[in-house]
Amino acid sequence: MIYTTKIHITSMANLQFFWIGVIVVFRIILVNVWILKAISIQRFLGFSIGLVQLRTAMLTLVLVALLIVALSSVDSVLCYVLASLLRRTP
Repeated sequence: MIYTTKIHITSMANLQFFWIGVIVVFRIILVNVWILKAISIQRFLGFSIGLVQLRTAMLTLVLVALLIVALSSVDSVLCYVLASLLRRTP
């Protein structure tokens, strides 16, 4: 015996929810295909993680942190100078 179910779409809201569900499922499938393709490409390229790469990454993070601190310090000094100049003018 075969059981079949029928979907009754009675209102426009149900129809919208149905299509939103279809779109979500389609996007999930596309993302999974993209991830699988990216993994296969990464295996093909053969990235190696060694001490040189780790040292370069750490140096980059330190330099970016120092740049952020330097720029925020310059910004603070410029704000102080601008506030003092604006305070002096009548």
